[in-house]
Amino acid sequence: MDWKYKHFNQEMIFKAAPERVLEAARAGVAGALGGIEETSDGFVGRGHAAFHAEIATFRITPAADGTKVAVELLVERAAMREYMLFDVGGYYNGQIYKWFSSISHNLAGTHEQRRTTLRT
Repeated sequence: MDWKYKHFNQEMIFKAAPERVLEAARAGVAGALGGIEETSDGFVGRGHAAFHAEIATFRITPAADGTKVAVELLVERAAMREYMLFDVGGYYNGQIYKWFSSISHNLAGTHEQRRTTLRT
């Protein structure tokens, strides 16, 4: 057991090119995570949520059905108010789900924008 960080892992496949998914992912988490550092296969973002420091690693890789986004979220267990043993209520898994929803929304917005542009 890692006593410093609680680990959360999720992945999802998006039906879009890796470049578009990477751009949508950056835009989708920019508000939630402060500093974003580029990596060879995605990016790492750092921030705070529910009084705990967090580090989110996004790995974007091509997949047979589109592009796979794998997120590993490390949340510091110790905070000013508490020590976290469990993710009570599923808050941090929900946070990753919100990021995936934001990526989907950004991809859909890009598609709609292109379609509108082609019509005019």
